[in-house]
Amino acid sequence: MCRKGTRISFYQSHKERLTHPLKRGGNDFKKISWDQAIDEIAAKLKEILSAHGPRALAYMGGGGQGSHVEAGFGRTLLTALGSQYHYSAIAQELSGLFWVNGRAYGRQNLHTGADLDRAKNFLVMGWNGYVSNAGVNRARERIDEFSKDPAKRLIVVDPLRSETAGRANLHLKPRIGTIALFLKSLIAIILQEGWENREFIASHCSGFEQVQGWFRNFDVASGLRVCGLDPGAVREVAKIYASEPTAMRNGSRPFSWTGKAP
Repeated sequence: MCRKGTRISFYQSHKERLTHPLKRGGNDFKKISWDQAIDEIAAKLKEILSAHGPRALAYMGGGGQGSHVEAGFGRTLLTALGSQYHYSAIAQELSGLFWVNGRAYGRQNLHTGADLDRAKNFLVMGWNGYVSNAGVNRARERIDEFSKDPAKRLIVVDPLRSETAGRANLHLKPRIGTIALFLKSLIAIILQEGWENREFIASHCSGFEQVQGWFRNFDVASGLRVCGLDPGAVREVAKIYASEPTAMRNGSRPFSWTGKAP
């Protein structure tokens, strides 16, 4: 189970949870009634609309799973006020994911998952599944399986020594903020060494000739110095990833395939 769900009672009954509206007065807050709060907020919204028009108003909320009812009320209010500006966490967290899926697989509602049943290696980037359990069924058992089975590997890329990283057969610790540079270096090594799956690329990819130019002449050694990583260890991971069935899980979203990496 997800820890957010198992800890719901902690957040639901937290000692600092608000149980009534509070209005700022100087440096303090005072308790007011719901009727007063709603009336004052409505009056302020009317004042803003009168002075600046509906473009001055935006709605923030309704993003992510479990926020659908709230979004319905929020969008209704926004429409009634004449504004079209709706922002949510989805804009940052998921819009890019859906866009990439659409470009990669032809449809935005097609998503990949870590195929751990057929994988020989489990490559984890910034994901502490041993605690969060997010995205992988029986996460602890699967992590231990790859960590302890001599025929498999658990490879973790994480600046922190998390509970998952502590069980890794190979742990790369890039400097915080350099994961994109690490990934570029990983791809560059595969292409520069000729380890890419050319048959797969020829059959399933378009525009590869344009993309490969970003990596063919990339200075991997300089990039990995910025990441604070040993080039030999990264080259080992690149070789494993390119030549053996590897499932990958990063952050809160899984990206993986079984078979040699394209």
